[in-house]
Amino acid sequence: MRRNTKPADGHDRKRANTAGGPVRAGEPPRETVSPRGERTRAPDSDGVRRLPLASPTARFQPSTFTFPTEIGCFSFGPDRVAQQQSRAELKYYCEPDPGCNLSDGFPDRFIQRAPTAEHLDALLECLDDVNATRRDLAKEPIRPALCTWRGIMTKIMCTPYSTRDEWQLNATLFKGTVFLEEREEPEAAAAKYGRSDRDRLFTYWGYKFESLATVPVPPSQLQPDDPVLRERSAQVVDTNVQFCSVFRATLGKHDMVLGGEVDCLIREPRPDERVQNAYAELKTNRVITDPRQQNSFEKFKLLRVWAQSYLAGVPNIIFGFRTDDGRLSHTKRFETAELPRLVRGKPGMWDPNRCIAFAAECLTFIRDAVTVDDRRTVYLVRFNPSALAVEIHPAETDSPRAFLPGVYLEAKSVFHRCATPSRLVGRDAERRAIRRFIEIHALEGVPGSLYISGYPGTGKTALLDEVCRNMAAEMKSAARKVTLVKLNCMNFTQAGSIFAGLLQAATGETVPAKSGLKSLEQVIMPGSKCSGDKEAGNSFFLFILDELDQLISRDQEALYQLFTWARAPHGRMALIGISNAMDLTTRFLPRLRAKDCEPQLLNFDVYKVTEIAAIIKDRLLMIGAGDGGDMHEVDGHVPSTPSRKRTHDEISGPEIAAPAAPGGVGDHRVGLTLIQPMAIEMAARKIVDTGDVRKALDVCRHAIEMAEAEERQRVASLSALTPRKPPSLAAALAAAAAEPGSPKSGSDATTSVAAHPAALSAAPVVCKVTMKHVLQATSAIFGSPNANRIKALNMHHKLVLCALVVMKQHAVADFTVAKVYEVYLALAKNGSMVAPVHRTEFNDLVMTLETQGLVHLHSRRKVDDLANKTASLIVRASDVEQAVSSVPVLATLLKDAKTVLQNAKIV
Repeated sequence: MRRNTKPADGHDRKRANTAGGPVRAGEPPRETVSPRGERTRAPDSDGVRRLPLASPTARFQPSTFTFPTEIGCFSFGPDRVAQQQSRAELKYYCEPDPGCNLSDGFPDRFIQRAPTAEHLDALLECLDDVNATRRDLAKEPIRPALCTWRGIMTKIMCTPYSTRDEWQLNATLFKGTVFLEEREEPEAAAAKYGRSDRDRLFTYWGYKFESLATVPVPPSQLQPDDPVLRERSAQVVDTNVQFCSVFRATLGKHDMVLGGEVDCLIREPRPDERVQNAYAELKTNRVITDPRQQNSFEKFKLLRVWAQSYLAGVPNIIFGFRTDDGRLSHTKRFETAELPRLVRGKPGMWDPNRCIAFAAECLTFIRDAVTVDDRRTVYLVRFNPSALAVEIHPAETDSPRAFLPGVYLEAKSVFHRCATPSRLVGRDAERRAIRRFIEIHALEGVPGSLYISGYPGTGKTALLDEVCRNMAAEMKSAARKVTLVKLNCMNFTQAGSIFAGLLQAATGETVPAKSGLKSLEQVIMPGSKCSGDKEAGNSFFLFILDELDQLISRDQEALYQLFTWARAPHGRMALIGISNAMDLTTRFLPRLRAKDCEPQLLNFDVYKVTEIAAIIKDRLLMIGAGDGGDMHEVDGHVPSTPSRKRTHDEISGPEIAAPAAPGGVGDHRVGLTLIQPMAIEMAARKIVDTGDVRKALDVCRHAIEMAEAEERQRVASLSALTPRKPPSLAAALAAAAAEPGSPKSGSDATTSVAAHPAALSAAPVVCKVTMKHVLQATSAIFGSPNANRIKALNMHHKLVLCALVVMKQHAVADFTVAKVYEVYLALAKNGSMVAPVHRTEFNDLVMTLETQGLVHLHSRRKVDDLANKTASLIVRASDVEQAVSSVPVLATLLKDAKTVLQNAKIV
């Protein structure tokens, strides 16, 4: 890939006209209508679509870019294993000593990243975890139009002013999301791996500056003679170690999820602000000695750094300026927002608005051209410097370049609790009962109620969702308009708020909680007018309330009212309630029978061994079939292309012998080979006592992670078979001195090591999940009965227990309930995914934990005020940590607890 060797002023080559005309002179523009109804350029005679690049002086249509919001993160350790939702590798900026030697430790203390193609795996796994947490909190999953690394968007955004730099991308459309990754030919990869000693030294200087300028704790906690500061220069520079932020932003009309490395925190973030406000990028550059170098620095280096930081919402950039022999001269801090002002008005400089506009136009061009929704279909997206146009070549079906996803990542995705298969295995009688209820009541407009009960993990909510999806067309074409409303009652802190919630979901009308009951009654009861819905008289509402037991109160007024409405002879609603409690209607709502308002009851029995094994096999068949997993289910519905129905032989038959390639491309039957049949049987038998199939999914997912770690070690050992002889420092310095103006100077710390030829040709062998993996996973998940009890609690109960664990670990002196509430608030605000409850609801949480024998409340003297009582854990802290380890938000809070408490000034 060529780089700029001289400034591009826009007059050295012929450009397209300002209207986006064709590259070839004299040929009229040819447009067509895209599948989204927009006008787009038709393919040329060679089948290639082209988006010409306008002149940098031409007028352009401005676009918008929303400030990115961090939705997740992950850390790569020395083993290059991504720890999701972890900030373990995020360090703090600490001013390095002037004159320090950036060559110190080269090449003896330089570890380069293993030459393994990683694709988008870590980014997609993070998005999977984020959506799993959102589903646990009854939030909609994130459904991006585009998902890629930040570096790719940086290249696209800089294209109007980097016209000599060619780039090539692989593009795949899958379930409505376009995934992009960089395309690199094997020859280029081999050349990149075998870069010169000079280039390796320049790369080392960039990483060494990061090592010298960061510390693992806030600098305010360190003394001038602290060993952490003294040992910075002796640290090993390991390019495997990274902290990556995953953020969401909107460019034009395109919702994007991007991932990119963040170098450090420039300061400690305040408790009431977003962490990304304190993010900073670290860069190196040669000392500027004349106006020509200053012009080049502002025109090219600042453009790339601005785009990189702007896309991620990183507000600070720190440059380390070094001499030709690798000595740090000085540092200088820039604010990302100030960079465009530094170059504004200077001749030949870049315009940030043009960069944003072109990036938005390019994404629209890609979205309109990439139309085949198939994860095995790959398009080549290329910027052609000679034609000054972005080109999209015809799709390659069943392409060997398919990169989405690896077999282990896809396997972990389909074993997520929130992954939605096209059809649940078994439950035929329950399926018929639910369908019959909807046919009689919702489709015919007859009021009625159904109460579904059963132990956790027996498929109640999943089966109801499946039936509703399959009957969506029937409800839409019914003679009477059917409005389906589904709510999770955990979202309501007070039972009476459910009426206002139902009204808003059904009609879009927002009213105060106190007015919700009367307003909703006007909508669903006959003879009343519905404000905001002209067709209310012909509407019928199907209300589905999950976690119905959360509405239990002292007088049960909300529950009685809902079930009474559902039996009103001329009412306009039917009610389906879901809960784990099998005796809810008889124990808490005994007056329903006297009112003749008892609901129809449907109980889900626990799963048997054969049923659990069949469910596991069915999930394995989803691998390669593309009909499940959060990463694939971006629209929250059944796939738009019909999934092939599994036969009984496929679900319960013998193991298929064909091995799967790590790339995950091939026959969908390869999933059955990933877990050995005896291991599937063992996982089912370990879970059958609980009947909770979700725990079986957790065991399989954890076992797959163990097998993946073994496979990663195998690939790493293969890539180490032909080690590259390290260069000498003297030779590298001599080469650097010979060409001090190399474009590699100050190489970005995110530069990846390309695939080694030996690794590229390694045989595609997948490490299977065995009985050993299942036993280890079962032991890790079910290590303590107390941990199982804690896992059954809701998010807020778990957060209270986490607060007590944090206070115990960090020696907080005050353990009163009031202090626990203060720590609870600090943790909830830092996690940003959990909305804290008020003090009254918090007291109820504490009392519930005491009733369940998890927390002990006591006081030295008689105290009636709960806030002044002392709270202590009855269970071990390790039980709490184990129980919340599967909840990324809470696990991260425990890891970052010390920082949270310090920011809140609690310790």
